[in-house]
Amino acid sequence: MTPKERLFIAEYLVSLNAADAYRRAGYSAKGANVEARKTLTKPHIVAEIARCLEERYKRLEIDADALLKRAETILTADPREL
Repeated sequence: MTPKERLFIAEYLVSLNAADAYRRAGYSAKGANVEARKTLTKPHIVAEIARCLEERYKRLEIDADALLKRAETILTADPREL
C-alpha cells in the first residue's frame, strides 16, 4: 500500500467522503470524484477501511442497535425536562 493510499484511508475515515479524502490525501482535484470511486474498489483499500471501522466500533463499543436506541432517546425527549 502506498503512503498516499494510507493517507486516503485515514482521511476517508474522518469524513466518509471519498472525493474529499482523495483531495486531502494529495491527489489531483481534477477528476477526484471518479478517481476516488475507483480507489474505493481496490480490494486492499476496501479491506483496510473495513478493518479500521471494525476497530473503531469495538473501541467505541457501539453498533447499529446502540445508535438507533440513542437516536430514539434524543428524538423522543421532552425538552422541558432537559
